Amino acid sequence: MRHASRGLTAFAAILLLVMSAVAQQRNSDIENIGNRDINRGDVQFMVPNVEAEIAIGRNLARELEQNVTLLNNPVVVDYVNRVAQNVVTNSDAKLPFTIKVIDSAEVNAIGLPGGFLYVTAGLIQTADNEAQLAAMIAHAVAHVAARHAAEQQGRATLVNMAALPLTASPSVPSMGFPDLQKGSPALPLSFLKWDRAAVEEADWLGLQYLYKAGYDPTAMVVFFQKVTTLGIVGRPVSESFSTHPRIEDRIAQSLKNIRTYLPTRQQNVATTVEFQEIKNRLLELKAK
Repeated sequence: MRHASRGLTAFAAILLLVMSAVAQQRNSDIENIGNRDINRGDVQFMVPNVEAEIAIGRNLARELEQNVTLLNNPVVVDYVNRVAQNVVTNSDAKLPFTIKVIDSAEVNAIGLPGGFLYVTAGLIQTADNEAQLAAMIAHAVAHVAARHAAEQQGRATLVNMAALPLTASPSVPSMGFPDLQKGSPALPLSFLKWDRAAVEEADWLGLQYLYKAGYDPTAMVVFFQKVTTLGIVGRPVSESFSTHPRIEDRIAQSLKNIRTYLPTRQQNVATTVEFQEIKNRLLELKAK
C-alpha cells in the first residue's frame, strides 16, 4: 500500500512538471497578451477562487507592512506606480494592482497574490535605467498574473492527496489557507518561495510584459547579470535571484526567448529623465 502511495506521489509530481512545460509553450502568443488564459489547464479545482486569493494577499500585505517601513514620498511613489501600472496594463493580470514602495536597501520587487506589489528603494537605486526597474516589476507582476501562490498551494494539495493511504476515503482536504472569514492570522511570507517552474514562467511572462510595455527586453538579462555581483559588496539580494534554476541558466533561457519570440523593433524604451531624477531624490532622502 505504501509503495502505491509513493507511486501516486511521483506520478503527480511528473504531471505537474509536464503541465508547466505545456504552459510555457501555449503562452507564446505575444500579440494576445491580456486576452489569453495563461492559467488554463493547471490544477484549477485545487486552487482558491479569486476572491479568496485577494483576501489572502491582503492578509499577506498586512503582515509584510508590519515588518517594513514604507516610503511615503509622494513623488517617488507616484513614479513607481506609473511604471508598474504600465506593466500591469500590458500583462495578463485580471486584477487591479496596489503598488507601494518599501524604504529598504534590499534589491527586491514582491508580488503578493491578489495584486499587491511592493518595490524597494534598493531596487530603484541599483537599476541602471527605467527598463531594468520595469523588468523586475514585470517579473513580480508575472508571479501574480500566473497565480503562482494559489497554484503552488493547489499543487501541494494534489501531491498530498496522492500520498494519502489508498484505503482512506477522505473528503476534499482543506486548502491549507487560513479561514479568512474568521479573521485567522495571515499566511507566513515564507510561503512565497517559488519553485523552479514558477521562476522560469515568471521570467518568460515578465519578458513578454516588459516588451509589450515598450521597454527593451534585454534589460531583464542585463539586470540578472548585474545582481550576480551584488553579493560581493554585501548588499542583500532578493531571494528570487538565488532560487533554482541557477541565474546563469535563467540568463541563457531569457536570451533564447528574446531571440525566438520577441521581434526586433527600432524603438525600445531604455530609460527616462524622470528615472534619474527619482534616483537623485532617493539619494537626497537618504542623506537627510
